[in-house]
Amino acid sequence: MHEIAKWDLGRLYSNTDILVPILELKEQFFVTKDIGILSNLIQSIEKVEYYLYCRSAEESVSSDITRLTMKVKELKSEVQQVIQQSEVEITDNTRLIKDELHAWENMYIQLRDRNRTQ
Repeated sequence: MHEIAKWDLGRLYSNTDILVPILELKEQFFVTKDIGILSNLIQSIEKVEYYLYCRSAEESVSSDITRLTMKVKELKSEVQQVIQQSEVEITDNTRLIKDELHAWENMYIQLRDRNRTQ
């Protein structure tokens, strides 16, 4: 009879609370708004998702895995909201810059036309 292959999940997370690195990165990102930290946060969430998937495939479903999976989904949702909000802010900033450039262009045209009539 063949044994079912198992992953060495102990190597992935040596500490018991797998959410600590994610929560630390989340806090760092909200303080710094650094895109590199956001990228690391997304990668950490993906790593934990894969880890929990592997654990759930190997073990019977436990309340611990379910709780962790729900928390990771919640954190992932928060990150998605941050990304969406950033996209809205970028769009708003772009619109503001375009409006400002248009105002400068109008002012230039008015000054040019005034100088031509004098």
